Amino acid sequence: MDPRRWARVEAVFLAALDRSEDTRGAYVEAECAGDADLREQVLGMLDQHTRDPDFLEEPVARVGGMTPEDAPDPSGGRIGAYRVVRRVGQGGMGDVFLAVQEGDGFSRSVAVKVMRPGVGTEDRIRRFQVERSILAGLSHPNIASMLDGGVTDDGRPYLVMEFVDGIPIDRYCDERALGVDARLTLFRTVCEAVQYAHQNLVLHRDLKPANILVTADGVPTLLDFGVAKLVEPYADDPAPTRTAARMLTPEYAAPEQLSGAAVSTATDVFSLGVLLYELLTGRRPHPPKSDAWDATERARLEDAAEAPSAAVFGGDAAAERARARGSDPARLRRRLSGDLDTIVLAAIRTEPERRYPSAAALSDDVRRHLEGLPVHARPDTVGYRMGKFVRRNALSLGAAAAVFVALAGATIFSVDQSRRVAAERDRALEVRGFLLEMFGATGPDQATGDSVTARALLDRQAEALDDLWPDRPVLRAEMMMVLAEGYDRLGLPAPADTLAAAALALRRGELDEDHPDVAAALTLLGWVRYQAGDAAAAESLLREAVGLQESGSADARVLSRALNDLGVVREAAGDYDEAESLYTRALEHRRAVFGPGHRAVAVTASNLSVIRYRQGRFEEAVAAATEALDAMRAAVGPDHQRSVVIQSNLAAFQVAMGDNAGAVGVYRDLLERQERIQGPDHPVTIRVLSSLSSVLANEAEWTEAESTVRRALAAQRAQLGPDHPQNGVLLVRLAQALNGQERFEEAAQAVDEGLALYRPALPPDHPVFAEAYETLADAVEATEPDRAETLHRGALAVLETRNGADHPATAIARTRLADRLKARGRYADAADLYRNAHAALVAAHDPDHPFVHRTRVRIAEVRRLLGDAAGADSVLAAAEAAFAAGGAEPHIVALADTLRRLLDAEAGRR
Repeated sequence: MDPRRWARVEAVFLAALDRSEDTRGAYVEAECAGDADLREQVLGMLDQHTRDPDFLEEPVARVGGMTPEDAPDPSGGRIGAYRVVRRVGQGGMGDVFLAVQEGDGFSRSVAVKVMRPGVGTEDRIRRFQVERSILAGLSHPNIASMLDGGVTDDGRPYLVMEFVDGIPIDRYCDERALGVDARLTLFRTVCEAVQYAHQNLVLHRDLKPANILVTADGVPTLLDFGVAKLVEPYADDPAPTRTAARMLTPEYAAPEQLSGAAVSTATDVFSLGVLLYELLTGRRPHPPKSDAWDATERARLEDAAEAPSAAVFGGDAAAERARARGSDPARLRRRLSGDLDTIVLAAIRTEPERRYPSAAALSDDVRRHLEGLPVHARPDTVGYRMGKFVRRNALSLGAAAAVFVALAGATIFSVDQSRRVAAERDRALEVRGFLLEMFGATGPDQATGDSVTARALLDRQAEALDDLWPDRPVLRAEMMMVLAEGYDRLGLPAPADTLAAAALALRRGELDEDHPDVAAALTLLGWVRYQAGDAAAAESLLREAVGLQESGSADARVLSRALNDLGVVREAAGDYDEAESLYTRALEHRRAVFGPGHRAVAVTASNLSVIRYRQGRFEEAVAAATEALDAMRAAVGPDHQRSVVIQSNLAAFQVAMGDNAGAVGVYRDLLERQERIQGPDHPVTIRVLSSLSSVLANEAEWTEAESTVRRALAAQRAQLGPDHPQNGVLLVRLAQALNGQERFEEAAQAVDEGLALYRPALPPDHPVFAEAYETLADAVEATEPDRAETLHRGALAVLETRNGADHPATAIARTRLADRLKARGRYADAADLYRNAHAALVAAHDPDHPFVHRTRVRIAEVRRLLGDAAGADSVLAAAEAAFAAGGAEPHIVALADTLRRLLDAEAGRR
């Protein structure tokens, strides 16, 4: 059926379903007036729906019939208009043949699926025709298209589908040793196709690698969407082994399929979760315990799956499975722990209502993980997982929990006493901070002892809260705060929110409204809700906390935390001015209370440095980052990841200031630290190598820049696979190093390869395109000057769209275009671009910034070339006066000296 025709049938059918049964007929008659075929199609579907409301969900019943071995093989013959080549598959009800469609001047391969003789009763054929109408409406680039359908000469219905020349998705990933990120990206494409089908009322119910083929160019295609209802076995009566009773593959089937319950979109979500588990680990979450169907079903219904990060460890095949993912068992386990464990286990939960609500929701959480954002799924709390855990580890869990209770109890006792003795409170808060830092570093599913995870300790204590201190609500509230912060450090906002809200309610019931502890509870609840994605609720709670403290008896610790956290919320909203004000006030309080070498000072100073960088105030950003780095190193040491992050920011700020030499030193120190602590292949190490190569290129250290970026590219390809878009960044950096060595053909090839990775994955105004276009322009300037100019204009357009016309990065791109135009003799156009860039750079930078110096000299140069000697002399004199303050690059000073000699010589001739 023509897709537009199907859309009309579907629209009338669905609209009729929304009406009562006694008005549907009149509605269809009115909607289909003058179109008898449309009326008959819709009425037929409504009739089928009335007799069998689940006809879009349940598979076609079969009536006995011959076995696959008995089926006739028409290879070499014809099915309808299609010449059969060979049988390529068979099921309980039908067969699949590779066939050729031939016409005037064309031929193409197709897959023909045909019922066997004897299984197509009149009712089933009618039902088949309705289903074929549904499937005709599916048109998606990652779903094998239905091309045609008909009836054979002996009365058997058949379907003609697109023939997909590919291999199963698991084999495709393993044969290419794709890394985790590359596999996740491929999996998201599969989810999008499944979601499309669900939106068109079609469930798959047999998602597995064999039904997802990937072509040689990396495009996944789903097979048997709904068609499996025809060719897979289904028994009207119960069979001794129920594998023949339902259309499914046991290893990928959801519990409701195994138990015979109603299926839904959550059924396909479960199978997608199993597929993702297998792509990430090389194993399935519920391998059959025996050949018996009942054992497999019980395992699925009763046993919680092992986390993927645990499944990749141990066993003879662990190393081989890790190698197929471009990793080793230890690294792969680290990569899967946390978000990916949570995502996969949420998709394969036993109860359908507790899984992701749709394939789109599952895909979106994978996207959020890839982009470093918080995921929506949350690990299971105490329940069927923790119940089993507690029973298996009752002794060790009890002992470890007792240790935690003792530590937390000591903290609470100290806090209670600190209302009278300030020093005791300070000590207690430090103990709590240390304890919570330990939990944050451990992770929710990493053991803190022989067998107990940090999450288990928190869950155990949270269960006991109702029985603790029934007559001392203030102490109970403090314990809730400790636990809530612990959950928050583990990235578990749901239990954190519950406890923080309960603590706030208790404190408001027991304390004055302006008591610092009320503001502290408001602050924690606000932060937890921000982490969960509810920025509006977070801002309201945090503003209330700040208001209570500023209007009452302020506690500098509490107020500084509320100001800092509110600054984070405002920064995320793009309000950099208010965020800077909030960070500045928070930092003043934290300096006064904690002194210079405290992590709280470091956190706020680091936040302030980022804001000032975003505002283009680079010197101030460097000053704040330097303070943050000194404080964080004093608090947690130079090798802690928090120190590494701040140090990396500092280097980036130095580059923005034009201090490339200083940034090189910082990146070299970072690289030594990363390789020593986390190894040469760690993602952070790769990012440091990439940044170092870029700064070396700025310093014209081309050979070292090339070797550095090649190290990064090799490590990243091994991790992510050769086709990951992130490789494009490194390919462009490589091209910059090659340009510097005048290896322009190699450079152009590297950029083209990078752009080929960018274009399918990123929007056209993404900043990486600007850098790629400018680098390619440098490579082709000598041979294709017009193309080079077009590329520079493309880069400028990207940055104007993304950053705005007055952003420093946009201004620098404008100077690069002006350089090209000047070199081509178009001095007036170049002068306009230099002037616009100079105004933006002066607004963003100190007047003595190297970029400002450079642009000022360029303006003087083009004025001379335009014949304006007086104007050139005036601008150059201002630049020369500014050089005395320092900061000018040597080659710019040399250019200014040359220009001065030319102007003086020309003045003498005049």
